Amino acid sequence: MKSKNLILDICLTAIFAALIAIATMVLQIPLAYGYLNCGDLFIFCACFVLRPRYAAAAAGIGSAIADLIAFPLYAPVTLVVKAIMAFTAGLIMYKRPKIQYNLLAFVTAGIIMLAGYFVFEGFYYGWAGAIANIPLSSIQPAVCTAAALGVVEILKRVPQITAYREKNLSVNEEEK
Repeated sequence: MKSKNLILDICLTAIFAALIAIATMVLQIPLAYGYLNCGDLFIFCACFVLRPRYAAAAAGIGSAIADLIAFPLYAPVTLVVKAIMAFTAGLIMYKRPKIQYNLLAFVTAGIIMLAGYFVFEGFYYGWAGAIANIPLSSIQPAVCTAAALGVVEILKRVPQITAYREKNLSVNEEEK
């Protein structure tokens, strides 16, 4: 049974990585450094559906693939920042899928994203440019948080997702 769950986990991780990459590439609004996109919406959905380590893999890989195509310079940073962002959000919300925990998870993830890119841009472009980019960069996590709060509430009503999550939560309890 565990190998069957592992195969499903890997398949869903790959699907979410693809969704994140596509969402990141399809809607892009250029900024001074980088761009805004709706990939974080799918990252937040992955954090709800998948266990934290799988959500982190999907977020890091999917976002980095999009950056390899659009902004290759950002790809390594994106891989790390988005993985940490998703892992942290997943830890906060996975076992407590209430809206207040989701909000806390998404806001925390947004802060991690802003801080990660701020440090990279500060070293690469200079601190003045990194500071100037913060207001525009804040739009993406804010908009994706608002959208994800609604989408996750809808995902809670999908029986297959609920069953998958319950199975993973019971597997986690058995491992302890």
